[in-house]
Amino acid sequence: MNEHEQLPPLLIAHDETAAAQNYDMGIAWNWEYDADFIKLIENSLPAHGLSLLQITPDNVDALVDELYRQKIHLNVFLDRASEDDPRFIPIVRWACTHCSYFINRHEWAIHSCDKTAMHYT
Repeated sequence: MNEHEQLPPLLIAHDETAAAQNYDMGIAWNWEYDADFIKLIENSLPAHGLSLLQITPDNVDALVDELYRQKIHLNVFLDRASEDDPRFIPIVRWACTHCSYFINRHEWAIHSCDKTAMHYT
């Protein structure tokens, strides 16, 4: 019996995640007007010893695969794209159960985009 056969499934999953490339923060974005905001974050994180993974329309499909195969991991996730582009939804779903902190959860972002819901509920 090998060592993994003796471990509960949760520990096996954690063991596989340990080999993943870890990023302190991941940002999903697709709006050209966010570029300055993203650049500000990109420039400030390294000064604090933190890393950033940008998830954009150019790399979203590949990164969905990497996340679900546990090749990469995000500690904090900021969603700026899923309300406009459904290709980002699998990343949002992954982040809901895998990230330590989720900024701008999809269901909250959708609510805040609905002006009627924001002002009359």
